[in-house]
Amino acid sequence: MGFAVLIVGMEYMTAAVSGLSENEAFTNILTIFNNPLLGLLAGIVLTMIIQSSAASIGILQSLTTTGAITFGMAVPIIVGQNIGTCITAVLSSIGANTNAKRTAMAHLMFNILSAVVLLPLYFLVNWIFKLSFTDSVTNMFGVAAVHTIYKILSVLIFWPCAKLLEKLVTKLVKTKNKNEKTTLIDERILNTPAVAVIRCRELSINMNRYACDGMRMALDALSTGDLSKAKEIREFEETVDHYEDELGSFLIKVSGTNITKKDSAVITEMMHLLSDIERISDHSVDLLKSLEEMKTKKIEFSDAAKKELAVMAGAVREILDMSEVCFAKNDVTVASEVEPLEQVVDYLKEELKRRHVIRLQNSQCTMEHGFVLSDILTSLERVSDHCSNIAGCVIEVSGHESMDMHDYLRGVKTDDAHFKEAYNSYMEKYTLE
Repeated sequence: MGFAVLIVGMEYMTAAVSGLSENEAFTNILTIFNNPLLGLLAGIVLTMIIQSSAASIGILQSLTTTGAITFGMAVPIIVGQNIGTCITAVLSSIGANTNAKRTAMAHLMFNILSAVVLLPLYFLVNWIFKLSFTDSVTNMFGVAAVHTIYKILSVLIFWPCAKLLEKLVTKLVKTKNKNEKTTLIDERILNTPAVAVIRCRELSINMNRYACDGMRMALDALSTGDLSKAKEIREFEETVDHYEDELGSFLIKVSGTNITKKDSAVITEMMHLLSDIERISDHSVDLLKSLEEMKTKKIEFSDAAKKELAVMAGAVREILDMSEVCFAKNDVTVASEVEPLEQVVDYLKEELKRRHVIRLQNSQCTMEHGFVLSDILTSLERVSDHCSNIAGCVIEVSGHESMDMHDYLRGVKTDDAHFKEAYNSYMEKYTLE
């Protein structure tokens, strides 16, 4: 409908200006735009006033029907229109946070720098080669073609310079409050609930990625003893907490809007899973603390215990990967593989505890070893539990069933032949020596 109204409006404007081609006063006014600087300024001012480059270009296209607009006049006007359209982003950033202001500044700087590079280049080429079309009368298609070519050239020139543009914008718009947290969601999208649901799902996937990446770094530290990424693990955990706070509050607001049954199911899924994702992140820090305690107290596990932990850590790493994939892609096939592996992790936890008791009885380790080992095993096992919750939720939501997670998992474990086959396969894969 919006596109149709735009086309109808352009037809009205075309009809309105059709008689101006014979008006001497109008023709005299247009001669002003032979000066490229005035044409550039006119494009900027007009677009800033109506806050729409599409509408201002539509007006320019309508004026071409008078036969008085040449390519030479149209080029600087179009460049100015692209600068003027930045006013919308600039106005929206007033009173917003730093990142919002930087976004508006990036938009403005991109268009200004495009004009600074391409407009002089156009006049230089025209001066050297005397382009034949410059003084030719343009039409609606000509204006559209010039605009399209200009935008494509702008992207091609500045695409490789994206990092430099980012640094420039960061210097121009500095952070006033160092403790300022990034606002993840603009609440104005509540006016379009379907878009709000999509945005929430994107953010929940990002949140899960941070949690899983933090846990992977903790597992790396467990296998290597290298704690150099301790700060990064804790920063990831803080990021996940920030995501949970904002997403949890926003999902409640979205659920109160007029949403479809399908979107309601997606919101329900996300609300169930936020705590599981956040807890995975918490356990990455818990695991890190256990490793730091070992380093401080100079505790070292026996070679046998290290090999056993490596087997369990490998299983947890795989279940972490599967839960991340199944949630991000809503992949039920991958999700169905998670619960069998979770049961294997449960078995490994109990078996590692049993083997530690035997080593303790044989004086191969101490009680202090046991306390730290118990904390590590608990963190690993609980991560697998949360991964299982994520996968189970994905399966249930995809089947549009009620959110009775425990009944679902109990049924899978007792009745499903695929579960038993997958369980036996993982048991063989993660066999302890």
